[in-house]
Parts: sequence; C-alpha cells; structure tokens
Amino acid sequence: MSLRKERRLPYPGTVLVQEDERVWPDTVIARAEYLRGDPVIISLNQELGVKEPLTPEQVDEVMVKKAGDRVVGQEIIARLKLGFFGEVKTAKARATGYIEYISRLQALVFIREDAREAEPLVVIPVAEVLGVPAHDTRHYARVREGDQVRAGQPLAAHTGALFHYKFVSSPVTGEVEKICGHSGTVTIRRQNLVAEVRAFISGRVVGLLPGEGAVIEAVGQRFEGVFGVGGEGWGRLEARSIEGLAPEDIDERVNGSVLAVAGWVSGDALIKALSLGCQGVVCGSLPEAELVRFLGRELRVGLTGVEDVAMPVVITEGFGRVTMRDGLWELLSSSAGQTASVCGLTQIRAGAIRPEVIIADDSQESYREVVQPPTGQALEPGQVVRVDRGPWFGRIGTVTRLFDGVHRFANGCEEKAVEIQFGQERRVIAVRNLRAI
Repeated sequence: MSLRKERRLPYPGTVLVQEDERVWPDTVIARAEYLRGDPVIISLNQELGVKEPLTPEQVDEVMVKKAGDRVVGQEIIARLKLGFFGEVKTAKARATGYIEYISRLQALVFIREDAREAEPLVVIPVAEVLGVPAHDTRHYARVREGDQVRAGQPLAAHTGALFHYKFVSSPVTGEVEKICGHSGTVTIRRQNLVAEVRAFISGRVVGLLPGEGAVIEAVGQRFEGVFGVGGEGWGRLEARSIEGLAPEDIDERVNGSVLAVAGWVSGDALIKALSLGCQGVVCGSLPEAELVRFLGRELRVGLTGVEDVAMPVVITEGFGRVTMRDGLWELLSSSAGQTASVCGLTQIRAGAIRPEVIIADDSQESYREVVQPPTGQALEPGQVVRVDRGPWFGRIGTVTRLFDGVHRFANGCEEKAVEIQFGQERRVIAVRNLRAI
C-alpha cells in the first residue's frame, strides 16, 4: 500500500531536499537554527526600586499591562510615581512574548518568550537597577565574563542604605559575554539551538512545505499500537517469537535494529536493549511495573513520546502479559530484515494520537504508480476492529452486526453502533469509539 508522511520542523527553517528526491529514514529533510524561548521572570520590587515590598493592591496600580498582553523587549509593563513631584520608576519587559501570569502576592511578572523573535544578545542594566555608578558594575557583579548562567541566577547584588538588599538576576540562560563599566550593563549571549527533521521512512519526496519540511511517499505497511513511549527510531527489523523477553535473550545483534517480540518484555530487557544500541522495540504487551522500571518513573500525563529515553517502545495489545495477535505477528515476522520505522508518540486525550510502526519497501522505485487505499470505509460484518476509547479501550474484536439508524445506550445517548464479538462475549459499541485494523 502507498503511505504518505508530512515531516515538519517545529520552527521555520530551510528545506534541504528537492521534489522527487529519493530519501532514507536518516535523510535530513529540513533544518532550523533558533534560540530557546525562556520563561522570563521580572520582579517589580527589584525593577521599581521600592523600599517596602509592593502589596497586591499596589501591584494592580503600577501595572500598565495585563495577563495575556503581548509585549516587546524594553516595553514598559509597570510604572510607579514616587510622590506628587517625585521621579517616575518603570519596569520593562526583558523579552518579546506574552505576559503569562502576574503574581500579586510576590509582585512578579512572568513573560512567555516568543522563541521566533528571541534575541541572541540580552543586555541587563545592572547599575541602573542596583542604583550604583556604572563604573562600579564589576565590583558588584557575582559573575565573570565567560561564565555560563541560568535563568534566575543572580548576576549582581548590593546592600544599600539601612541594609536594604538588592540584586539583579539573569532573565535568560546563556554565557556572560561582557560586563561593561561604561554603560553599567551585563550582556548575555544565548546559545543557538539546531532542530532537524529526518525522513523517518524510505521513499520519495512528493511535495515540499516551504520553510517547514516535505511530504514523503513510500510503499509498505503501517499499523498502530495502543500505547508507546520514546520518540522515533528506525533500523533492520528483527523478530523474536518468544512469550516473555528477558535480559539473557538479548545480545549484540540488536545493535542498530528494531526488535519485534510476540509476547511481553521485561523492564531489564528494555534497559539492556537500549544499552546495546537497539533502535526500537515492538511488543505484544508490557506490564505496567516493567514500563516504570524502564523509564525510572511513573507516567502521569496524557502525552508521551517526549521521555528522556533514546529508544521508542510500542505496545500493540495492551498492558499485562498478552501475546500479539496472529495476523500482526505474521506481518512482522515475515518482514524481518526490512527497515522498520517506529514512533512512540501517544496522546490519549482529545485528538488521540497512537504510536505507529511503518515497514517501508526499500527496494520499491516507482512510488507514484501505487493507488492510495480508500479512507473512511464503512464498517461491515466480519471486519476486525480495535476499541479506541471507553471501558473496553485497546480490545480487538470482530464486527458481527450493524444497527440501522442509531442505537440507544443505557445512559440515554443515541449513536451509530455495531455489535462486536470479544472472544465468548458480545458488546454493543458506538462506531466513533472504533478503529479498523
């Protein structure tokens, strides 16, 4: 069958391939250099130079911007007038972005920086904030040129009159490039980051996405799992028809390969496979405790794929000790030796995303002659489906009956439904909760 994948950068960049170009899973499709958008915290007490901390009511009075407002670098966000004829003190945004939150109790303003407009150099007016002469900036500095600093780290401090302690913290992460005694500033250079997107599958470029990436077309097989972790990986497919994979069943042959296991896998086996250079694991099931052992922590979010592990793991049936269904295992075992691409990204909330495995035909040259399979095909008796949500999530069954019109469920909802055979039991399930496999 013909498959198409859109490969996009997270930030605008440069597309490095041409239309109709042959690509492989590790081919770099596009690249972007960008600056990380750091969260910037501004202390109103510090910026406005007040002797007594601002009260929540005073914070409301001095703020000229509100939560949700967009600000640009050095734009005034708060203003305080000292007395009727006194000077006016201002607090300025240290970055371009959006005001995420204003803490009235702590007099803090949180700015979510727009990474697309982040400046490589950030200049902090240390002497002005501390109220000291510019030529004394180095004396009060807590850092030196060349030091690496993190956002929130103190750059300079000063004990003023009546032991009033004042300090200036770094709004960003980077390297101290210059401490200037003429202007009284500290300049921080932020590190450029590089984002690359690779083809992920073997195929041809059939469309370009200017500044973002490309569309890759391939011939092969694709299927989804019920749960996965880790990012993306690819390699030669190696199949093991074993009920439970233990560490002693793994050797150096998994280096650079994607390992398919008919049964379940232990956490120690996953750790060993990762240490030997395995590029991905596809298994029938995985006990939850073994997944926690592999990751080193429990998962508490509805989105996976961003874990700090370099090997994706895809579960095809569910948690526990369940063997992979026959049809899928036949596909994997018969494809041993071919290149498999694995993505563990899973989202179990609204807009569900399932982990996927793609086995592309590396020898296929004519991709455009293959006809795309029809999509949105209606369910019919005898069709094998997987329950996509609800109390029977992850279970696989066969459609035995189609209901005319809508079916009224016990909770009063009326929806299009079908009857599904699960082993010896039958259940009526809404069509929107099913996915054909």
